[in-house]
Amino acid sequence: MSHIRKSSVQFDRIEDLITELENSGHSKASLWYSGALTNGTPDKRYPVAIISADCRMIAQKRSDGTWVALYGYDDPVSSTGFAPADAFNLEENWFQLLTVQLLVGRKTGK
Repeated sequence: MSHIRKSSVQFDRIEDLITELENSGHSKASLWYSGALTNGTPDKRYPVAIISADCRMIAQKRSDGTWVALYGYDDPVSSTGFAPADAFNLEENWFQLLTVQLLVGRKTGK
């Protein structure tokens, strides 16, 4: 029986997105994110894309502050063992991300 991929889904909050990704087989320890560029370098306080353990972009932040899980985000995870270049581990930075979301706001951040 083949895997039926889920369609893209939009979320208002990163917390809801991560819950859906975890329910689809990803763990925070195996998720990475790319930060918005600040002075030419990725800033870990402002995630703009979520990357799976096999280095696929599976979600991105939209200009209106919402998140979208991309088609196929629920594909089986196959870890490469390597961290994506210039990416931050979600589990290691989760508390900091939530704190920034509360202090800066979801829509007003980068």
